[in-house]
Amino acid sequence: MKIQFLGTGSISSISNPSSYLIDDKLLIDCGNGITKVLLNNSNPYDINTLLVTHLHGDHIADIPFLILIRSFINIQNKLTIYGPKNIEEVVKEMGLIYFNEGKNVWDEFFKKANVEFVEIENGEYKIDDYVIKVIDVEHGDFKPAYGFIINNKIGFSGDSSLCTNIEKMLEEVDYAVLDTSFLKGGPSHMGLDIFKELSTKYLNTILIPTHMNDEVRVELKSLNNKNIQVYDDLDILVL
Repeated sequence: MKIQFLGTGSISSISNPSSYLIDDKLLIDCGNGITKVLLNNSNPYDINTLLVTHLHGDHIADIPFLILIRSFINIQNKLTIYGPKNIEEVVKEMGLIYFNEGKNVWDEFFKKANVEFVEIENGEYKIDDYVIKVIDVEHGDFKPAYGFIINNKIGFSGDSSLCTNIEKMLEEVDYAVLDTSFLKGGPSHMGLDIFKELSTKYLNTILIPTHMNDEVRVELKSLNNKNIQVYDDLDILVL
């Protein structure tokens, strides 16, 4: 499994918003600017699956652009977008707002782009060669918010505070890509303080920070901890 970190930053970071491309065909989250990152560094038309952690803009803002560029070519492969309840309605509403085109025009774009939406919830899904566990996480008062575990090998927390399902994930996987937004964690996000604590508790799991602000990234790179691996935008991890 090849994971490319398209983005590892928080909203205030100079880095791209957190997004990951797996085996060049499975995308996790598609926030602001990610379509351009894909166009410059891979082939976005090969993507057939998009997993959405939650419906905040820095995780979904570019989905209409991904759909739009697909509609410009005679594309054959279907893009299935798996996300929380109302994912289809939210994405279509964004498209209408972005481009101020009529509903009929956007319905045609979706048809040409060969897109399907699937609402997900806590549970296990078999998608292509992947067994994907969807777990509920705690992102303040915003619900639903999900994390993903892929093939029992690597977990993605999405945006989350430290919660029971995050700790369960850490007991299961070999690698965990974890929200590390701030120096100090809170009810909506984990922080550097929590991240360092987890690195001493789960010694058999490699912890990978994401959704970092720039100060957190600098601090993490100064650590000498064998259980922590810091990846920058466009870096690749092969499992």
